[in-house]
Amino acid sequence: MAIDFLDVISFAQVHEKEKEAVEKLGITKYPTIVFLPGGDAEGVVYDGELKKAGLSEFFSKYKTPKSDPWESEESSSSTSSSSSTTSAAPKATEKRKSRPQNYRNKH
Repeated sequence: MAIDFLDVISFAQVHEKEKEAVEKLGITKYPTIVFLPGGDAEGVVYDGELKKAGLSEFFSKYKTPKSDPWESEESSSSTSSSSSTTSAAPKATEKRKSRPQNYRNKH
């Protein structure tokens, strides 16, 4: 979900030991998903299945997901007529491609 709504919705995890946040949000069971629309509006608790389709539909009621979350604002607003296109690789992909210096294949 965090990728689908990148730069649209911020996601955070609250643990049971974070008593102040748990009380403020009214969390009584885990996992609980609460959408905080902002301002003085109260949080909205998601009560559906914890599956991507249902979660996406829930969050889409409040915010529109990005059609391509990896597309940067710069490249989406570009009107260049050049035939070659370059785009920045997502940070998550960069991390997956790079290996620690002490990494070795065991087989």
